[in-house]
Amino acid sequence: MSNAETFAFGGISILDSLNIVDYLVFGMEAKNVKVLESIANKITKNEDKLNTKIYESISNNMSYAKSKDAALKEILTQDEYEEISKPNNILGVEYLKALKKLNSKITPIGITRIHSNHNEISLSKNTFASATSIREEIKNSNVNSVIDYIPNKTFKILQNSYCIFNDSMFEILRYKILSAGKDGLNKIYDISEGLENKIYDSMITSKNYDELINNIKSKRYTMSRIKRILIHILLGITKENFIELKDVKYARILKCRNKAVILSALNKSSSIPVISNINSNENNNLDEKIKKSLELDFFATNIYDILICDNINKDLTNKI
Repeated sequence: MSNAETFAFGGISILDSLNIVDYLVFGMEAKNVKVLESIANKITKNEDKLNTKIYESISNNMSYAKSKDAALKEILTQDEYEEISKPNNILGVEYLKALKKLNSKITPIGITRIHSNHNEISLSKNTFASATSIREEIKNSNVNSVIDYIPNKTFKILQNSYCIFNDSMFEILRYKILSAGKDGLNKIYDISEGLENKIYDSMITSKNYDELINNIKSKRYTMSRIKRILIHILLGITKENFIELKDVKYARILKCRNKAVILSALNKSSSIPVISNINSNENNNLDEKIKKSLELDFFATNIYDILICDNINKDLTNKI
């Protein structure tokens, strides 16, 4: 629900705080991780210059995305700029920036993406497929049509699962937006400059999720940012929530092998709370902000379970 920079720094910060992680493995379009490391170093070194340039451009009524692009072009070569324009490379560079800022000992390993692009929407024979194309195929056809593109275990899970897509949450979003009203929307994190008016008015006229996104997006607000904002609305994440919880750090273990060994090592090494059992009495001693953040986790899971017509509050009963 965050932009690449915030998402990457938050994730790396948690991993680094565990004091047990040796490697960070991520996908990239680049042929060599050293290429991305060079770009990350340049951006970090020129951070003040970049921020100043971005602020100046926004002040001249340029969108944030275009302002950032213009600023990057001033410090990167053409080849470097083309690399950082690719989706997986964007996140990879942010991971590397975070590792550098934290002076982390974690070693980055990049796996080069081959054949299909990140946002490719159609499947091609005898090639690795993008997650986007797999989702589109399942949405427009059925699970059986992707059997050649995913592991057998994944296929069996999907066969017995209720698949949901962005449009699945349209009705809940519609209710949340209409019930919040424009004043309520104005309190939601990342909504500013009267965007609440456009969101509210667009919801009244939109017939589905994609139409809503297209009606809201503009030169200033990109599609990806609008999608994040809609999730903030769905979960009720306000500006106040974000300020209060943005620096909260804990590691919540969802699943792991060799459970006893790993948890024992984590509990000895970690400088942040490690939560493996939601119902444990030890959780009563958790910081109140961590408890609030966990409640958001539970709420998100419950919305998902409602959409797939499953029992709610499974976070409180499932074991790792």
